[in-house]
Amino acid sequence: MPTANPIKVAIAELGRTQREIAAEVGIDEFQLSRIVNRRRHASDDLKARLAQVLRRKVEDLFGEQEMKAAA
Repeated sequence: MPTANPIKVAIAELGRTQREIAAEVGIDEFQLSRIVNRRRHASDDLKARLAQVLRRKVEDLFGEQEMKAAA
């Protein structure tokens, strides 16, 4: 059974849309969609901005695996 996408969950829990979140972090909705669906990697700076806006830790949004791969 697949696990829920932590970015989608965070957006939903805030009652916001991907369009609103994308605008707040300074990217377009298409770019955010690709990041959410793991079709595009976000820079460390973008990960930090998303985590701040979504009120989560970077590791909680992007997972331990991706954080280790970036190191």
